[in-house]
Amino acid sequence: MSTRRRHIILGIAVAMILLGFAWVVRPSGEPTSDGRTLTQWMAKLGSADGDENAHAFAAIERIGTNGVPFILPRLGARDSALQFQLLALVQRAPFLDLRFSTPSERRQKATVALILAGEEAMRKSMPDLIRLSRDKDSGVRLTAVELLSTFPFNDSDPLPALRAAQADPDARVRATAQQTAGSRNAVGQEVQRLRDLRPNQPHGANSRHGGPGQFDRVGMAAVAHAERWPSLRT
Repeated sequence: MSTRRRHIILGIAVAMILLGFAWVVRPSGEPTSDGRTLTQWMAKLGSADGDENAHAFAAIERIGTNGVPFILPRLGARDSALQFQLLALVQRAPFLDLRFSTPSERRQKATVALILAGEEAMRKSMPDLIRLSRDKDSGVRLTAVELLSTFPFNDSDPLPALRAAQADPDARVRATAQQTAGSRNAVGQEVQRLRDLRPNQPHGANSRHGGPGQFDRVGMAAVAHAERWPSLRT
């Protein structure tokens, strides 16, 4: 048997052992919907089958906050050289038809799942997202900062973590945090401008905005909406 073939067989054996171990230690009590676990529905996210993908969206929405303890560990999935080597070995044996997701793919699906789980799930996850924004793995930090960037403009809790991320050693993390800061500043300026258009101002005040009485229910609604804007993406 050639050395290359032995390496492939050894790599596949290790991969199967790791897969079996992950199955044994998987969390118990995982929430289900329509007869499938959260993990099974998350695996369907991004499916080429539109109906299956839509079904996964709806199922994860129904699971809601119950899924948070099972989503968070996936957000912290770290890249490692060993995992990439195992994936490379498995790909050299296509006859086995094995499919392993990368840590990056797991984080992406967990991100979608957390957003689908709803606003309460996001709020419940914030302390963990702040912790993950300081993780040693740059991919984990980027995922956390991207999620923290989606919180409403008037929510100040993510701000310290987002400010710290602007000095992150990874350029992708810095860029995401800086873009969010710029968007929040722009929204803040617009909210202040709308607030300046107070109703019942003396005649002639703010005439450049159309004179008195122009800040009516529409203007008030605009302020309320602006204060709820997530960070804007450009």
